[in-house]
Amino acid sequence: MKPPAPTEIDAVPSAPAVGVNVAEYETPEPEKPDNEPPATDTSPDPKVDDDSDNVKLTVTVPPAATVPEPERVNDDTDGANVSTTS
Repeated sequence: MKPPAPTEIDAVPSAPAVGVNVAEYETPEPEKPDNEPPATDTSPDPKVDDDSDNVKLTVTVPPAATVPEPERVNDDTDGANVSTTS
């Protein structure tokens, strides 16, 4: 592990406030320079991908709730006796 770079702190003479210190850091040069990325060949023609416009959509719908049919009244009555059938 390398020791940290030395830091010098000097008072700033032109600062209006008394006692203000500014830290000056010395940045060493990197051991290896940054590499440039390799050049890539790109086509001047735009790539058109029509497959991306085709979308398959599947929707599932739960079955509808069954509503029971109301009981039917037999119309063949004399008015006194009413019978129902289900």
